[in-house]
Amino acid sequence: MAIRYNGEHKMDLLTVHVTQVMQQAAAAISLGGAFQFCLSQYFDGSPRLLTLLHFRPIAEFLREREPFCFRGTVMPQVAMLASTYDRYLDDSALFSRGTDDFIGKRGMASLLGNAGQSFEVISEHTLRKRAKDFPLIVLPEILHGLESDTVTLLLDYVREGGSLMLVGTNTCRIFEEAGAPFSITVLDDEVPTGHFLAQKNEAKDQRYFTIDGKSLGGVMYPPMQVIGTKPCEIVAHTCYREDSEQKPLAIICPFGKGKIAAIAANIGFFYDKSVQYLQRDLIKIIAEKLYTPFAKIESSVGAVDLVCLQKDGRILLQLMNCNGNHQNILCDTEDFIPPALDIELSIALPQAPKALMLQPQNISLAFSVKNGRVHTKIDRLDLHSVVEIIEVEL
Repeated sequence: MAIRYNGEHKMDLLTVHVTQVMQQAAAAISLGGAFQFCLSQYFDGSPRLLTLLHFRPIAEFLREREPFCFRGTVMPQVAMLASTYDRYLDDSALFSRGTDDFIGKRGMASLLGNAGQSFEVISEHTLRKRAKDFPLIVLPEILHGLESDTVTLLLDYVREGGSLMLVGTNTCRIFEEAGAPFSITVLDDEVPTGHFLAQKNEAKDQRYFTIDGKSLGGVMYPPMQVIGTKPCEIVAHTCYREDSEQKPLAIICPFGKGKIAAIAANIGFFYDKSVQYLQRDLIKIIAEKLYTPFAKIESSVGAVDLVCLQKDGRILLQLMNCNGNHQNILCDTEDFIPPALDIELSIALPQAPKALMLQPQNISLAFSVKNGRVHTKIDRLDLHSVVEIIEVEL
């Protein structure tokens, strides 16, 4: 059984509930991997034998899903670059998970997953070999820099028809200097008045963002805007307050045969610190404007992650319930994870499948075909299930 160490409360050696372990295991097996138990020890070296009592239900959960996951390979959809080069330039702490660099990447990964994107995390060596495999490549905030040949590779990738999502002002500046069709500028033209004057000077930097002009989300500082040097589509605006002038925060620009999206805010870092539904909406809207996913979560009540997996000639869509108290520092262990409900899934298939099966429950799913996509619904997802597509040749 896993042991939880909580730096906030200094509570060591707490037994994590089997439900939490199953949810953690689902993230590993959905990528085609395996999950290993660790039988921990007391300080005298003797094993914690009581932990064995919890292993059986977890093992049964994993074994019944093994035929639909283990040693499968992820279908290329979205790639998120975790730059090794940028990481090595960060000298704040070796191998630390608390640096801004790590937090930004972790937040962006959570954001992509919560926005219903099937994605892989890659480094430069994979990018050089497989860039053309991915219809969309996402770069979270690059804090220190990228190698020039990586920037050139990515711009060539877009020129040849790929789509690139740039997140954060540093990332956008790197590509602006390399010839991308936009510019990043600091917004310093507004000064707070009234009660704001009694607050810290940083108050003037607080801004908001909006997608539709009606709902406001919190944006990061310093306040920035991104302006296309050629005709570009503005996806989101930033503003000092709802009645002030709105300026472009996120745009999509044509570049060669492809497209570049530029977001002038480190949205991944702030999603990790402060989850907002508008952040998910923004990433989902931009992603759908940049590429057509093979499968996507159209809607759901609750957070659902999706992984498109292939195994033994079969297509196996992995669905993971991501609800829970993961970001609540006051919650050490939990025995209940709210189910995700009313999940609508769509799949791009050349023809209607013979069947869609929900595994390992072996339940046949009803489906319809609309606008070249197969639509189906799953009423309830407790932790992890698989939608198996029967007899379709891609």
